[in-house]
Amino acid sequence: MGQFSVEKLVLPGSALSGNQHMAVREAKRMKLRKRPTLDRCIAVAGKLNLYGPIDELSRIRARGKPSGGIRVTHLFGIEHRTAQRMVKRALSPTVILEPFQFTHKGTHVAIAAVSEALASGFRYYAHLDVREFFPSFELEMLAPELPLPKEVVQRVVVGRHLATVLDKVEGKGSHHTPLPHPHTLHSLTHEARRGLPLGSICSPIVGVNAVSHLDWVPIKTAKLFNYADNFLVVATNKLRLEKRVEKLVGSVAEMPGGSFKLKLISEGLATEGIEFLGHMMSTTVGGAVQVRLSEGAKNVFYKRLTEWEQILSVKGYLAGHHDKQKCIEVVAEMLSFIAGWREAFKACDDVDRWVLLARDAITQHCKKLHLTYDEVAQGVVAMPSAQIIPYS
Repeated sequence: MGQFSVEKLVLPGSALSGNQHMAVREAKRMKLRKRPTLDRCIAVAGKLNLYGPIDELSRIRARGKPSGGIRVTHLFGIEHRTAQRMVKRALSPTVILEPFQFTHKGTHVAIAAVSEALASGFRYYAHLDVREFFPSFELEMLAPELPLPKEVVQRVVVGRHLATVLDKVEGKGSHHTPLPHPHTLHSLTHEARRGLPLGSICSPIVGVNAVSHLDWVPIKTAKLFNYADNFLVVATNKLRLEKRVEKLVGSVAEMPGGSFKLKLISEGLATEGIEFLGHMMSTTVGGAVQVRLSEGAKNVFYKRLTEWEQILSVKGYLAGHHDKQKCIEVVAEMLSFIAGWREAFKACDDVDRWVLLARDAITQHCKKLHLTYDEVAQGVVAMPSAQIIPYS
């Protein structure tokens, strides 16, 4: 196993070291009001010790899942984010992707590949995902699989010693996120420390690495498509589909780094429609494939925009409560979301209608709030499509 080291190289055309550059990069991906100064980024890059605990608190936010239960997400600060970025940079060159993996290629590439298979006669399908994928990783099983010292896996990748605090509700002053009944703060803290932390920059690359070790040999009568913890098997006949699904269940259970179990989401014929990664795909009598937004994707779209509309109504439109900086931040988040949405769902036949609808609403907000393009642009960040897709 190669020795992990913290790089101190100076990037070409930059006065910043590699670690300082990563800290600045992560600062730009944070909300405007949460962004640290350049001096703070340089100080963080200089003092980080990946072999010891990070003192910075992690804010956690709990939300109910469509399938039941809760999902606890971390909203990490600059120290954790920089450490995670350093680990991701060290791990990325060591991961060898399999042809069936599409997590780093984009959802539109995955959907295009599935559509091609459906049009070629792969009519039967089964959609599965890993039950609680990230929480299923275990430190003792994961550490030997990564080219990192165990201390780095423990402190940064797994975050065994994370100190957490409940996040505050946006626009609600000092009120904290309501606890999903019947959960207590103690139970949420326990949930936040299970497996790999949701919201960590390096958790996805660790997950992709585990899936890359899946024991799977391709055959002509069936195909496998994977995105994050979602798996889609398509086959030319029902018997072949059943055998390949059985093989997949056993192979996932043997993946390194934790204890993983697949659950069946749906199965059937492509003519009846396949919902995968927020897309609804179906084949016509003539064999053509139609791709539309799923109902779940539409619901996420409306929910997110409604949440931002509510914040703007309080911070921007109510007399005596105008907060221009907050309005700029919200509108920037809306634009970031729409850009990520367009990228995630550009394989859909009807995506432009939804994007134009949102952009028209944003334009009207900017006019009413007297916000300029330059003011809003400073808060726009690249939003990975993985944050857009409605997972179960």
